[in-house]
Amino acid sequence: MEGRLAVRQQFEQSLPFPAQRALKSLGEGMRDARLMRRMSMANVCERAFISRSTLHKIERGDPSVALGYYVSVLFILQLHDRLADVADLRSDDLGLSLVMDNLPKRVREPSAHREPSAHKEPSASREPSASREPSDGTEDVSKKQQAGHTRKL
Repeated sequence: MEGRLAVRQQFEQSLPFPAQRALKSLGEGMRDARLMRRMSMANVCERAFISRSTLHKIERGDPSVALGYYVSVLFILQLHDRLADVADLRSDDLGLSLVMDNLPKRVREPSAHREPSAHKEPSASREPSASREPSDGTEDVSKKQQAGHTRKL
């Protein structure tokens, strides 16, 4: 039991302090929402298929509780609709500023008169030549049979 407690404490301490504070605030908000809706812990636990101790951990903002449990309780409290806004690209100020910093300063129009490089060798055409006579396909089949490329059915 002491080993599990030590691992949990180490895990909690490895989270950055702002993340710990955010989880604690989330848990407190969920608890307040549950109380405002006059929902008992037993009622929420039954509907979320979680134990009372798990709900207690959620309401304390315990980082060892799986995110899915947080989402289940948010759904029961009808607060899940704002969850998608957490990682919405339109509200990601840092991400947008990084993208804006990396945009090119100017864009050149592609040149219509570009010639292929002189050092490249012409590649062999993969299309059949026009001088070849059309066949009914039997020649190709017999050549494959001679080479041993047939499938047995």
